[in-house]
Amino acid sequence: MDDTLTSITEHLSDKVEWNGEFRSSRTGYSFQDLKDEFEFIQDVEVRQLFSEILVGQVTKDRDLLLEKYRNRNNDLSISNSAVAFEIEKIRGIIGAYEDAMGDFSVPVINADGESPGNPLQNNVLPDVYDDGNSDEDGNWIPVDRTAEYDQLLMAYIEDRTLYEHNLIDNDYNNYIIDVFTKAPAVSSEAGQQSIQAEIACLAEKINALQSIYYETNDEYNEYLGAQNIMMLSSVRVTERFPVLIFTVLIVVIFGALGCAGAALFGRIEDFIEYYAFTNKVDDLPNRAKCDQFIAQREHRPIMGNFVCVVFKLANLQKENARLGREAGDRMIKDFVEIITSVFAPSNKVFVGNNGAGQYLIFAESMDKEQVIAALFQVGIVLEERSRERGYHIDLKHGYAYAAEEQCFYIRELLSITMKRVGTENDPKKPETTVV
Repeated sequence: MDDTLTSITEHLSDKVEWNGEFRSSRTGYSFQDLKDEFEFIQDVEVRQLFSEILVGQVTKDRDLLLEKYRNRNNDLSISNSAVAFEIEKIRGIIGAYEDAMGDFSVPVINADGESPGNPLQNNVLPDVYDDGNSDEDGNWIPVDRTAEYDQLLMAYIEDRTLYEHNLIDNDYNNYIIDVFTKAPAVSSEAGQQSIQAEIACLAEKINALQSIYYETNDEYNEYLGAQNIMMLSSVRVTERFPVLIFTVLIVVIFGALGCAGAALFGRIEDFIEYYAFTNKVDDLPNRAKCDQFIAQREHRPIMGNFVCVVFKLANLQKENARLGREAGDRMIKDFVEIITSVFAPSNKVFVGNNGAGQYLIFAESMDKEQVIAALFQVGIVLEERSRERGYHIDLKHGYAYAAEEQCFYIRELLSITMKRVGTENDPKKPETTVV
């Protein structure tokens, strides 16, 4: 798991450097979000699972485990014996080379017949530090400055590094042997099942996150392909009629249509806003509008009383399959009606549909107590409404308060909120509401 997570996070780091602003419309994740998720699993959950195994001395077969690590130490000992032989051989060659350097040194005499501070000059490699020389065509050829002595040192460093790494691995194996020497021959069935369940849960979480990563990466590749498409045209324009005629026609046409279109132009912004940035089911700002709202504020700090709330209808697809599309749309409209009555949209409160049953709320000048009270009110009203309508809503939510999190940039605050959606048993994080 650790090797897999390391490989994925390194790959995601490259993606973040290439395009840190890209966010998938299908998954709702950016590469930075995915990198944070994978790093959290690697740094926290994998380490916690490993510590539980060590502290609990959990093993299916202690003797087999100890034998495996002893065999590893034997292999490391054999490897280090061979490496130590190579190291000593290289050191012997280096010593002989140094002796030769001394034997082939000659005294240096200046113009006055005196020897300066360093009386010996080496004659073994007199041209190794020349800048270069010219070939027959007069082209300059630099001299290879790597001498045999340099290569010996490089080989020595590589062998010595391998030797030290083997010593570190040997100490780690000894630590595992010490931990499990006093462990029972076989751990309890309950302890093994508990660890296996945690491993399976963690593997499932990694696989699910990998699926999201692959889908996000596929959309990113499509996005890159679209960026490289160039429109080609074979249309040619030649002068056939005087420009004055076209000018008169344009004036007449626009003069006739101008009056009729004046009223429409006054509402064109509303038309664009509705058709391009409004979800047709619940009449909330759609995902494109949510991205626009975030992009307009991501480069400047937000105030300490800024709060981000995320709602997610976790069972929307199941309810659509169970009750039908019309009943599912009715459920969405009821839910939107409730949250917009509690978090009334205004110039300081933004409520938007982020797609896939996820709703974003950004509010300024709202206290933490007000947010908690509003979430409680949403849960109560939604429970009554669902009881009347006969449907079931698995509502998950989370929130993050800028001052409390010491996070003053909207994307980072949104990322914290999304991680908290549906979390439980943490007093700082709201619990899942099921109605």
